[in-house]
Amino acid sequence: MDVVYNHMFSPDNWFERIVLEYFLRRKPNGALSNGSGCGCDMATERAMFRRFVVESVAYWAREYHLDGFRFDLMGLIDVDTMNAVRAALDEIPDRGPSILMYGEPWSASATAALPGTVLADKAGLPQLDNRIGHFCDTTRDAIKGHVFFSDRPGYVNGGMHENAASVRDAVNAWRASKQPEGVAGQVIQYVSAHDDLTLWDKLCASLAAKSLGSAVSEGDNENSVDVPKALYDADLSEAGLAGRFRDCRGHGHGDGCESYGGGHCAHFRGHSVHAVWRGVRAYEIRQFRFVRFGARAELA
Repeated sequence: MDVVYNHMFSPDNWFERIVLEYFLRRKPNGALSNGSGCGCDMATERAMFRRFVVESVAYWAREYHLDGFRFDLMGLIDVDTMNAVRAALDEIPDRGPSILMYGEPWSASATAALPGTVLADKAGLPQLDNRIGHFCDTTRDAIKGHVFFSDRPGYVNGGMHENAASVRDAVNAWRASKQPEGVAGQVIQYVSAHDDLTLWDKLCASLAAKSLGSAVSEGDNENSVDVPKALYDADLSEAGLAGRFRDCRGHGHGDGCESYGGGHCAHFRGHSVHAVWRGVRAYEIRQFRFVRFGARAELA
């Protein structure tokens, strides 16, 4: 179950009404902290709210037999609270240790936690129980490109060479990397989720930008490609798709479209270029081989 303990709908909530200025994080000037982007951050580091989190998760697991919890913006929750939840679940007879815990190791922006609080973000992973997993956004960006800049490619959509080292690290669960990703068992590798562009839209936007010669420099606004317009303008008919993607086998690049996403082996015609089904299918095949057989042969 997706659980959201990091913020409330409004600062005028029952926690705040019970004890004014206790349950919500505030800056030194008294202003509400907004690391969640929702107007108010819950002070999970305070004893009574920590108790609420721990006891409510244990209740859901015990009474409704839930077998896993996904923590929204886990980077706003302190590690002591997360570890206390893990300990409480482990105490449930028979199945407690098998109940999954994982979350998003980031926040929308900085929060105003009490001094000395260690948050369950990437920096706090060493202090987090190693049976609490996290979504590895580093793997996501290495494979399909920057999450906030829609036209920056990743390994599968034109940025093979610059992302190859990161993909190798991802296959090894980042164990040999200086990137803080915790232990291997904590890493959840993923490419597409419910936030931001879907994988299909990201491929469309990045390939369209490459075809049109669009470039994004550091500091530019995110999502410089008008993704809705690019998708609206796309010719997704069978004839249109056939004209967008040429068979790579005629260009001396090995097994043709099977290696789609390698930058030099994908050839496109015309403007307003978009990810085509043939290419996406080849990407799926490559991902299967990635998971099933490892990446050494693919990255050679």
